[in-house]
Amino acid sequence: AKTGALSYPAAAVSCAKTFCGSDIDEDKAESCESNCKKHPYFCTETCKDEDSPKCKSCIQECKEACVCGDHCEPLVKDAGLCVEQGGGWALAIPQHFNNIWMSLLVLFEISSTEAWVDVMYQACDSTGQYEEPQRDNKQWLFAPFFLVYMFMSFMFLLNLSVGVIVDNFMELKEELKDDGAEVMLTPVQQRWINSRRSLMHKTTLFRLTNLHLLPKPRRTMYKLVESNVFDWVMTAAIVLNTIVMAMKIFPKPEDWWEDMLWGLDIVFTITFLVEFVMKFYALHWAYGADNWNRFDFTCLVTAILGIILSVATPNFAIGQTVTQIFRIFRVARLFRLLRSKRLNKIFMALVLSLPKLGNVLGILLLLLTLYSILGVSLFASAHSAEFLDHHGNFRHFGWAFITLFRSVTGEAWNSIMHDLLTTSEDWFRMGDWCTPDGLFDTFTEESYNILNSKCLIERPNACVQTIFGRNWFPAIYFVSYIL
Repeated sequence: AKTGALSYPAAAVSCAKTFCGSDIDEDKAESCESNCKKHPYFCTETCKDEDSPKCKSCIQECKEACVCGDHCEPLVKDAGLCVEQGGGWALAIPQHFNNIWMSLLVLFEISSTEAWVDVMYQACDSTGQYEEPQRDNKQWLFAPFFLVYMFMSFMFLLNLSVGVIVDNFMELKEELKDDGAEVMLTPVQQRWINSRRSLMHKTTLFRLTNLHLLPKPRRTMYKLVESNVFDWVMTAAIVLNTIVMAMKIFPKPEDWWEDMLWGLDIVFTITFLVEFVMKFYALHWAYGADNWNRFDFTCLVTAILGIILSVATPNFAIGQTVTQIFRIFRVARLFRLLRSKRLNKIFMALVLSLPKLGNVLGILLLLLTLYSILGVSLFASAHSAEFLDHHGNFRHFGWAFITLFRSVTGEAWNSIMHDLLTTSEDWFRMGDWCTPDGLFDTFTEESYNILNSKCLIERPNACVQTIFGRNWFPAIYFVSYIL
């Protein structure tokens, strides 16, 4: 100070001096100093007097952070105070709008309804650069913005895209209709559907013939079991039985609760047994000609066997397990409701759609298979994170397939993508590290043994491969897959 020379009190502990030393490019240093003097955030308050020692010291610190940007991060305002007091200045959520590419990615991400509410809340709480968020600080600006964007992107544009696809599908259908073909159907599938439709229009007047030759009690019983009243009574019994099965509660609310359900179960089993006896007496061996009758008989037999096993082996573990398996078949009795005309039409419409659905499913499986193989190639050894964990990863084809199938439903696909977008610098800031992808080599025996000795084969932590130093593979991979 006596000599008039300017001293920099932070130079001794400077981040640039610690990590980059004196090996600094002079051209880069000059460019950084020029940028710091006109930076919109750094040193703006300090450099109102550009000749002051405080301004020159601030510019010097800004320049050193710039020339050593891989290791040093300059912070001001609330961010600087936070770090000085032992805290950390980091994003509250992975999404941000710090550059155009990430902004486009975030907008695409929230257009799939994934995390759009979280992004909106963070935007509403935003204040200024390097300033601490405040609750609902800009809610009247960003809440309408995100609501309008979601309406235009998800509700309007998505529906418009679906409309275009449907319109093209209908045009293709009309073109193929002139040739006697169907869209998304092979000739074999078309013949199968035509045969099913012919069977649907086939009418059967009576399941028995020569009724006048049968004994009167049997004719009376046949008219009873074939009447609409009998069908409605049995349908009501099935519905009530289903309600009783749905009343099972653990733990039981009262001591008598299980006994009541057991008693009702026996009552319904006897009811269905009586139904079988009545129908078999009326139809005899023609009873088995109806598929629904065979289905009812199977459910009845499993219910009776379940009751017998539960009574005969009350304390036998295997017997109880088999009893639980038999009880599952009783739930299937609810399918008898499909015998009604209205539900049967809906069910048959689903059956006739199975060939087309199968073809679409084949395309989906092909897409899942291709992306699963690609995912294993790119991210098999990636560092685990919050969402890229043992429940969702790309360690092998099976897990990759499950993870991508989960992503089809929109379940946290963006969170897995952001975990894969984490760079080595991000891991370092979080107090962790990842192995550079060039060093994580398992193709040679020597490198494999080295990684295995460090437990990195069982718990890999490789950094994701980069493109010209940029970690864009996860974004390209998931955006193309979701599209």
